[in-house]
Amino acid sequence: MYNFSNGNDDMNRTRVLITAIALFACTTLHAQMNPVLRQETKHDTLRGEWSLSLNSGYDYTASASMHGSMADFVSDFSKDYNNSKYPFGDNSTVASSFGGDVAYRFRGSNISAFFEMQYHQFYANDQQTPETKAYMAVLCNIFGAGYTLGNRYDLFNAFANAGIAFNDIHGSIDYLINTNSGMNTAIPATLRLGFVGEVGAGYNLPETMVGFHVSVGYTDANFIGKDYTAPNAMPPAPLPSRSLNDGANPNNPDDQSRTIAFISLRFGLTIWM
Repeated sequence: MYNFSNGNDDMNRTRVLITAIALFACTTLHAQMNPVLRQETKHDTLRGEWSLSLNSGYDYTASASMHGSMADFVSDFSKDYNNSKYPFGDNSTVASSFGGDVAYRFRGSNISAFFEMQYHQFYANDQQTPETKAYMAVLCNIFGAGYTLGNRYDLFNAFANAGIAFNDIHGSIDYLINTNSGMNTAIPATLRLGFVGEVGAGYNLPETMVGFHVSVGYTDANFIGKDYTAPNAMPPAPLPSRSLNDGANPNNPDDQSRTIAFISLRFGLTIWM
């Protein structure tokens, strides 16, 4: 004999289930049709997220060691192929950077971890004919963490980043030995350990996965690892290559180590994934 009480229980459970499904569908549809609720739903479900950023900008030398003039550099270099400062303090210096990062913002947190690469270039010349030129490039490989005030669905947000940088530094010098002869001296790539800091603000395009940002950063590229190696030739003999020589010259009691530090103004694009 059929138990009608069990059948009524099954029907009641079915009605409850159908009602719950209908309420869920209506709530979801309302959230999708309401931009504000839609943003909140995305924020709740996608709080842990990846982002890719690309940027470019301008660099400004920040340490006294980078503020040397080309005239002083040529004067020092012509004596024994050494230099007390790097010649990037003149108005003729051209400095720029470009790079990008991949970041992950932890779920339910304002904290993110990132890996970043930045390529900085400094170029100076004495504006003579023929020219004496100096070039330095710093490739920064940065592992760091950041804090974001706000989230990617806010129209505006602010952020601060800090990290440890493994830096590949290299360059070259074009030097006129005399009126009839010139030479190119390569500065082979050398590894230095440094640190970076950055603060900035972003604008996120509404209802998209794209944002724009502007930031100011500080880089100390050779905080650890400064070294000095005496040049293997003396003027007027040619010097095909020379070390970076950011450490103090032990043969010159007046010489001091050279800090490679600069400030960067960057403009960038961020894509949330």
